[in-house]
Amino acid sequence: MNFFKSITFLFLVSLSQITFAKDILVSSQTDTNNTRQQFINAYNKAVSGDVIIVDVDVLLKENEAPIVISKNNLTIKGKNKGIGKFKFLRNNQKEFIVKVIGSNITIQNLLFLNGMQQLYFINQKEIVHHINVVDCYFKNGKYTGVNFKGNFKNVNVTNTIFENTKFSLQTMDCSILENFIVDDCKFFKGDHQISLDNPHAEIKSHKNIQIKNTFFGLTSRFNIALANTQNVTIKNCVFEGGTGPYSQALHFEDRTKNVWVKNNKIKCMADVAILLYATDKIGHGTGRRLTEEEKQASGSGNITLDNNVIESGNTDTAISIGYGKGYLKIKANNIITSKSYGIKSFKSATTMRFLIDSKTMIKGKKYGDILKISDKETKESYVRIQ
Repeated sequence: MNFFKSITFLFLVSLSQITFAKDILVSSQTDTNNTRQQFINAYNKAVSGDVIIVDVDVLLKENEAPIVISKNNLTIKGKNKGIGKFKFLRNNQKEFIVKVIGSNITIQNLLFLNGMQQLYFINQKEIVHHINVVDCYFKNGKYTGVNFKGNFKNVNVTNTIFENTKFSLQTMDCSILENFIVDDCKFFKGDHQISLDNPHAEIKSHKNIQIKNTFFGLTSRFNIALANTQNVTIKNCVFEGGTGPYSQALHFEDRTKNVWVKNNKIKCMADVAILLYATDKIGHGTGRRLTEEEKQASGSGNITLDNNVIESGNTDTAISIGYGKGYLKIKANNIITSKSYGIKSFKSATTMRFLIDSKTMIKGKKYGDILKISDKETKESYVRIQ
């Protein structure tokens, strides 16, 4: 009998030491009418595993500092409200809204509105793990919707909408990007809808970066822009391209390599559908201009096109390559159409291997048949490699 009493006592002591995760409602913080401070008060009470339920619109006014999330293992979740989402918003397009430093953070079912940078993940001291942005909406950000700066493993951005934000989803100089997944999202307007822009990064590990099952509407310049980014899969997406005179659906530059583009509809009627290029200026396009030798060294390549429909309009070419390196592999199951050139390269003939399957359709003709065309000008309207 004493044995069972001892076991029961130990069980009750152990149970008393367990901390159960709890929900904390922002609206329950009644000591202030300032919704930013209400959220901060709820956050200050949260411990690892807790869920902060955003059930009011959190407004950051003109001179109020951004909200900083430095704790680990938290969920910040908007309460379901039927139509629409609860908001984090500024009353202008200045300043940040939310900065996140911690790991194991989920941001769910929220609308971010206005501000300079809306949701900024930044930690340059250690690797950040397990970031989830789910069922959110980012609108009218002056600079970025979601931005990552540092080193990240296991990031998921899913079922999220971006509208009219200049750089909708961006990485900035990340040496480590592992298991970085964008899935089932929608992008409308803006300038760079996805920009994985890492020119100053010494790449340690870019692995399993996936952009999939996503719709990219018309944008000013680029649906996707990759700079010094490696090991990327882009699949099952629809791209409507850019509207400006220098715009592309897919823009790869500055040492970008090992990109697999599969099962997509890729269109840009204003300019080039897919561009492989070397950067013109050092670091985010703001530094000095590169020399010809530096451009050759910073060309992009090792691109595989698999089962895509690729279309451009009157102004240029469907696929354009400048300072290409490695290889460009185009499988037979691709269909490439253009009212101008099909594939055009410059300063790439000796530095890149063009592995184009003879059955690839280019402007309605198989590549094997294009090679047999005797008239140079006609042949080069389909494929011109220089």
